[in-house]
Amino acid sequence: MTTSVTNSLFYGQFQETTNMKDQSTLDKDAFLKLLITKIQTQDPLDPMNDEQMMTQMTQFSTVEQLTNLNNQFTAIMKMQQLSGLSALIGREVEWMNGEEKGKAVVSSVRLDGDEYYLVMDNGENVSSSQLIQINQLSSQ
Repeated sequence: MTTSVTNSLFYGQFQETTNMKDQSTLDKDAFLKLLITKIQTQDPLDPMNDEQMMTQMTQFSTVEQLTNLNNQFTAIMKMQQLSGLSALIGREVEWMNGEEKGKAVVSSVRLDGDEYYLVMDNGENVSSSQLIQINQLSSQ
């Protein structure tokens, strides 16, 4: 009996989206630069309202906290992916590399940049996104 698996099981889609940066939004550094520029170039006869400044500082703080939460979430997702892949150690898996199909037993898991690789008992390194099947453990 074999068990089929899709790339989404190993967060392959997550890896693709985390590497893209939305160029249409401003990060917290850009927001702070805009705020400083606005303060430096304001009209001395019509200075910025204290209430407006507090609102903008609150917005800045919110953006910073959301950025921190996103970084923590990304770290949790990486640990969860590593945990899921480590469950494959000792199991036979199948993968596709272009037109070639491979089959071997997983001996370890390796992280290289943002990509996870399974190190096979034959020494081959296989990207987790290339997995197409996980075979049931044999009862020997």
